[in-house]
Amino acid sequence: MNAGRQTGGMTHSAIHGLMTHLKRNWRVIAMLTLTSLTGPSAGAQGPLSGGWTMKLPPDSDVAQVTLSRPGGASGEDNRHFRVSLGRLQGLTREQVTRRDVPVEFRLRRDAGTFSFDGSCSDGRGSGRFAFAPDPAFAARLKEQGLGDVTPEGQLMLAVRDINLELIDSLKARAGGPLTVEKLTQLAHQGANSDLVRELEAMGYETPTVKQLNDMALFAVRVEFIRELEALGYTRPALDEVIALRRHAAGADYVREVLLSSAQRPTLEQIITMRVLNVAPPFRKQLEEAGLNHLSHAQVIALAANGVTADFVRQIESFGYKGLTAENFACLRTHGVTTDFIRETRARGQGNVSIREIVRLRHPNGTIKGDCSLESFPDELPK
Repeated sequence: MNAGRQTGGMTHSAIHGLMTHLKRNWRVIAMLTLTSLTGPSAGAQGPLSGGWTMKLPPDSDVAQVTLSRPGGASGEDNRHFRVSLGRLQGLTREQVTRRDVPVEFRLRRDAGTFSFDGSCSDGRGSGRFAFAPDPAFAARLKEQGLGDVTPEGQLMLAVRDINLELIDSLKARAGGPLTVEKLTQLAHQGANSDLVRELEAMGYETPTVKQLNDMALFAVRVEFIRELEALGYTRPALDEVIALRRHAAGADYVREVLLSSAQRPTLEQIITMRVLNVAPPFRKQLEEAGLNHLSHAQVIALAANGVTADFVRQIESFGYKGLTAENFACLRTHGVTTDFIRETRARGQGNVSIREIVRLRHPNGTIKGDCSLESFPDELPK
């Protein structure tokens, strides 16, 4: 027997399957058709559609969504964002957590609306999406003098939920003209309205465009700010938080610096230590070499001038005892090396003070300031 009656080369069961597929996906198909007819700029940048995946952690109502489209260095452009399940219209936790559930839902943003179609199973989902830019959003940006935004640009702004309220706040804090180009750059870096809302809830004012861009670029999260507050730095300045992350100084590094000394350094001092690549054990090594009770400013000065524990020991091995941290830093500033001291002694000038060593290093120069000759002891080596 035939599996089903033939109709134009297709069985009735095949036709029924096709109609079911078309009915389930009519929203996405309609959106793709609309996108293909939306003028030259949209067509030049490709359809505003692609694939989506989602993960909903069992103990959270915040879904992690990834949108994938052709493009990028690897041939695929992936954009990740988090969104509260309550903002996904037409999707419930039950649908996401059950097994093999067909889903259709929407996410509305100021810049436009995402339509999703696919299935969910056991806390994960996947399927296809299409994006419809909101022309009123583009018109509003143009009216405000920000420039023309492309449908592609609107998609990026929608992914990061860079909405009209945030744009108004950024205009007040821009420090210069705010443009569509700057907004889309923020979106591409990963800046989003969630971060701004979290900062404002912590008592910060709206970040500047540069701060928001840098926070996205260096992956500054509010969790890091909370870690710093737990370490005793209440509401740290955003610029200092950004600088810490720019130089790869995390909470663990800050904690180790704090444990290495009874004194509490400022975040600016910790940033400088990181820039100089000062590891927390550096202070202990200097103390073991004989330099005790060092302030953070002294540790930074020693590191900046290339003073190491070995250098301290070598200088003292020539009989120069009781030198201060400033003396050791100034020796490096004047280019006094252990080789120079050996050469001086080899010329028969061994029993001279460290002050004389510095003078011999600069026989024709005038040494002034914090590293003047008078700042060095004039006692003979012991």
